[in-house]
Amino acid sequence: IKEYYKDKENVKLFISERYGYKYLHKYYNFLAKEADGKWLFVWNDDAVIGTSNWDLIPVSYGNEFRLISCAEDRNGESLFPLFPKKWADLAGRVSNNCSTDSWVEFIARDLGIFVKDFRLHINHLQGTPQFNDETVSERVYDRERFHSQEQRQERYVDLQKIKEYLDGSKKRE
Repeated sequence: IKEYYKDKENVKLFISERYGYKYLHKYYNFLAKEADGKWLFVWNDDAVIGTSNWDLIPVSYGNEFRLISCAEDRNGESLFPLFPKKWADLAGRVSNNCSTDSWVEFIARDLGIFVKDFRLHINHLQGTPQFNDETVSERVYDRERFHSQEQRQERYVDLQKIKEYLDGSKKRE
């Protein structure tokens, strides 16, 4: 991988310690800080984009501050959400739980900035033979912690930072 991408100026390769699935958010938080673009895509190795020119979809929102949920939406959860990089800059992170997609979705829904955009379709490989690997065998969801009072308060702090920004943006308009 290092050799293949060594001359690609638009690709950054990071190698870090292995945190495991329970700490998946540590990867997202680090990568969000390193990202140069305007949008972040919560994405991992068990998905394939099924939409041509998918990258034009977030651009179609212009400067609107939204969380975009795609067509691979199960049980009301936004498994692969897109949202402005400014979100992570304001909150100082993307999430503090491995359920990063749910973390940002809860905040976006509370703020009224959650949008389902079915122009973007994701083929989720979960449950297929390609998906049956070591990563899956170690998958541990931290649901009890996610719903704890402490984590709800942390999401509220993130929400307040984003809300202040949004309120300020409306005043500037």
